[in-house]
Amino acid sequence: MHTVKNNQPLCSVLCLCYKHGAFAADLMQSIWQQEYKNVEIIVLDDGSPDNSREVLFSLQKQSPLHMKVLVQPNSGNIAKNFNILTSKAKGKYVIFISCDDKLVLGSISSKIKLMEEDSSLAFVSSSKFYEIDNNNNVVDEKEPKHLTGAVCTKDLLRLEYETLGLFFIQGALFRKEIVDSVGGFDDDLLGDDIVLRTKIFLYMQKHTELSFKVTDDYGFYYREHDNNIHKNSFRQIQLVAQVLERYYAHLPPPDTFAIWIRDAFRKEKTFNDGLKWYFINRKTLEVLLNEKQQKYILRKYIQFKIKSLFTRKK
Repeated sequence: MHTVKNNQPLCSVLCLCYKHGAFAADLMQSIWQQEYKNVEIIVLDDGSPDNSREVLFSLQKQSPLHMKVLVQPNSGNIAKNFNILTSKAKGKYVIFISCDDKLVLGSISSKIKLMEEDSSLAFVSSSKFYEIDNNNNVVDEKEPKHLTGAVCTKDLLRLEYETLGLFFIQGALFRKEIVDSVGGFDDDLLGDDIVLRTKIFLYMQKHTELSFKVTDDYGFYYREHDNNIHKNSFRQIQLVAQVLERYYAHLPPPDTFAIWIRDAFRKEKTFNDGLKWYFINRKTLEVLLNEKQQKYILRKYIQFKIKSLFTRKK
């Protein structure tokens, strides 16, 4: 069901909340202030231990747009939670966003205009985003270069594989029928952004009539704080290992992935703690086939042994 209002198709903004009580109002204000008004807001609170639930229900009462709040005990499963939100969405188009981020003004209307003009577009994504602090101050302007280098679906898949993070889905508008066609997120994997992107790119590769658009603008505000999930290195490497095993099994691990594991190893206090990074799954084990990686591990082993000998003498 795609409700049309004043010739404008419905856009569903799907918001996931966990301990975002301090930021949820900022996100809602950024949606309410959009010039595009045929919007439904659906929020899922994943059992937040803070005041998020109370804040969301209060915002629901104030909202000038249709807003639905869902609550549940904590699952910690981001992919499953976004799938729940998608199943409730009635819009022709969907935006996925966390309640600690915000949309840039005009972000919805500019993308829907492009999508309505070209029915072949599976998604439109902004190429840039702002980083903000807890007080909404812009601390950085991010302009990833990889996405702008993609001119066809083959480029998207190659760049996703090489960079392991082509773009944040918060800055994109997706055609919901495409999200539904790929089955949404894989809720048996840790990931969200990279999984959905990869599945859509693979779908587009099979359906050659589909295309995409990258716009030269800022799409959203990404809030940097201590609870950002990407700061959990072990989780990030586990996630990418899962994605590589499921969707890129025929390819060797990319150099980016090998560097991530090496850097994680470097930060560990013992050799055995560092070695765990290579035994997550088959893809992390494949990294060990890299001669440079083997030499690095040998150097680290020698360093740890020398360090332990000096420690023992003291």
